[in-house]
Amino acid sequence: MEFDFYRNFLVLAESNTMSSAARKLNIVQTALSSQITKLEDYYGVKLVKRQKGSKHIELTAAGIEFASKVRTLCQSEDELALAMEKYDGSVFGTIRFGVSPMRSHYFIERYLMPFTKLHPRITFMFEEMLTVDQVDKIRAGNIDFAFSNAAIKIYPEFGMINFEREKLFAVYHKDLAVPWADKDFIAIKDLAGLPLCSYSTQFSLLRRFYEKQGIRLQTHFMTNTLHTTLTVVKNSNNIGIIAATPNEKIAEGLEMKPIKDSQLEFNKMFYWNKDRTMSLAAETFLAYFREEAKKDGAEV
Repeated sequence: MEFDFYRNFLVLAESNTMSSAARKLNIVQTALSSQITKLEDYYGVKLVKRQKGSKHIELTAAGIEFASKVRTLCQSEDELALAMEKYDGSVFGTIRFGVSPMRSHYFIERYLMPFTKLHPRITFMFEEMLTVDQVDKIRAGNIDFAFSNAAIKIYPEFGMINFEREKLFAVYHKDLAVPWADKDFIAIKDLAGLPLCSYSTQFSLLRRFYEKQGIRLQTHFMTNTLHTTLTVVKNSNNIGIIAATPNEKIAEGLEMKPIKDSQLEFNKMFYWNKDRTMSLAAETFLAYFREEAKKDGAEV
């Protein structure tokens, strides 16, 4: 039996639907469904309840026990790979990441892709998730590292690298006539009455801030990824509100202005569970990340 089938079953067990599990694994849904069927045929039991007209998946009693056993099996395989790494000159294994959706492109381009060129035998499991989910998965050992641009609840077992605080930027189409085009930065009041496209977790913060200043917030779109925000901005007169660093590149045809206000700044941090034993692959990435983070002004 293909070992990846076991790992993919665990992702399915932790997901609400077959489609969401397939997205996390970056495979088509039919391929994942076929893998589950092969597991069921191999062991002669039904692992997943399939109901017509319902996208929600539920494990059978056999599926629940199967997931428990497979979790132990995968952990043993990871330990075996870790034990064998010392006999091989190259580094291999799997590293699991949880990254805030609005920062995933930055993390991939700035840190992950250069690292993959140095260590082509390492496999990466990459999932976009909210900060609260990152914290839970780090504590449970379901991911190795998390990268966030929002405040988190700090636990004693967390190792952490803090970066310079990020600011909010207004992003707009270069052909859109805005009254503050010649300014180096803008104030939040400059956005009053304009149609905005905001990331969903920033919406409540923006709304409270607007209300304190007696300004009416006019949000037309709320999104959950940077790609969606930029797509809306490129195809409308909406002003996108994103978290970024001054030197970041954005999509061609768009302009970006910093919003000057210390209350609208965010912590950016990289963290892990220092109480858990790391694989050689994870240790190698952490060492690499520390050096690169220093170049970006992080507190290492």
